[in-house]
Amino acid sequence: MNKLNNKGFAISALIYSILIMGILIMSLLYSTIAFRKKATSDFTHNVEKDLTKREVLSYTVCTAAKTLHKVGGVEIGTKPSGNTLKPGDAFDCNVAVINNYVEDTYVGYRFYYLSREDGNNSSQNAVLIYYQNTPTGSDNATIAYDTQKKDSTKVTPTGLMEQFPTIDYWKNTSLINPGNEEHKSTINGLDFYYKNNAGNIIAVRAPRLSEIKSAAGEGKTYSETKTGTTGNLSETKLSFLSERTKGTQASAAKGYWLETVSSTSTNKAWVYDGEYKGLYTVVANDNENEENKFATRPVIVVDINNLYWE
Repeated sequence: MNKLNNKGFAISALIYSILIMGILIMSLLYSTIAFRKKATSDFTHNVEKDLTKREVLSYTVCTAAKTLHKVGGVEIGTKPSGNTLKPGDAFDCNVAVINNYVEDTYVGYRFYYLSREDGNNSSQNAVLIYYQNTPTGSDNATIAYDTQKKDSTKVTPTGLMEQFPTIDYWKNTSLINPGNEEHKSTINGLDFYYKNNAGNIIAVRAPRLSEIKSAAGEGKTYSETKTGTTGNLSETKLSFLSERTKGTQASAAKGYWLETVSSTSTNKAWVYDGEYKGLYTVVANDNENEENKFATRPVIVVDINNLYWE
């Protein structure tokens, strides 16, 4: 009888052991499946997040700046907010890189919202101005507005075209207008070809007088002649126009060319003087006098829907 009890006890213990082992194995399998499910879910979520970010950037040329530049401890520009863009709103634009956005490490090219194209508030195109002159790293490089037509009765910005980046370099932007095969615009009766001497298409242009005026606001008068020691664009809200000019950096060029030519003279064009903080016109095709040489500062033309801010 004892042998039977002992045998039954052994069988029962074996069965219980098998059951316990089965429960442990099931628990382990369940834990493994749950972990894999969570890992797969997290991976899927991260992939979806990354793809969403990339999809946004594929169409979003510019994202709101997270930090602002400072000059002497003073911030330049403003962070975009609300439903309306303001002149000086800072953006980082992926003009030279496509789909290379990492949220915490991406550093874009700093631009400031200037105005709608041609200062027309009903335009769908936004104009953003670069924070420095080009070629990049050449804040003190100056050039005549027109370097090829010194004896011509009309000037066009051939000098500027040699200093501006091409679409081979700034791959993620191009001028919305012009969009024709010749990349030509007719402005004030002049044909502007947005190509350099090598025939490469220019990705940008210079700011226009109407766009600077729009950014400055109403109630100002403008003269083609430089008068006094300070112009009428000295407000703090317009300080972004003077960044990396002699107005904020002693070694930099005093200002930069606008695309707009004079309406009263056939051989003059408008400039923005960052030291003077104002606008006036100078001789456009003088390759010898340094007083008539200014830097080149590009603007990009972007569909308003391609600007992203919260």
